[in-house]
Amino acid sequence: MKPREDSASTTGERRSDHRYPIENHVRMLIDRVELDGHAGNISRGGVLFMTDDRLPVSVEIEENGVVQRIEGHLVRMERCEEGGGWAIEFEK
Repeated sequence: MKPREDSASTTGERRSDHRYPIENHVRMLIDRVELDGHAGNISRGGVLFMTDDRLPVSVEIEENGVVQRIEGHLVRMERCEEGGGWAIEFEK
């Protein structure tokens, strides 16, 4: 892929790798996985599930009609007005 450099992603963050903005189509695949953990808290609306286990996922990133599949694991989920974002760390 040919990423564009984004100066905004380099300010105020401490990350091991530089990030580049892209708008390519991406598909996240989650296999049937069981994780063990405990409840951080619970309400009628849901439960905060706590675990030290990793949730393995694959992502398929399309560029110029070519799909590249990359293995990784979920590191966080962010809610926002437009929906949500899932942060995936690639396996190295």
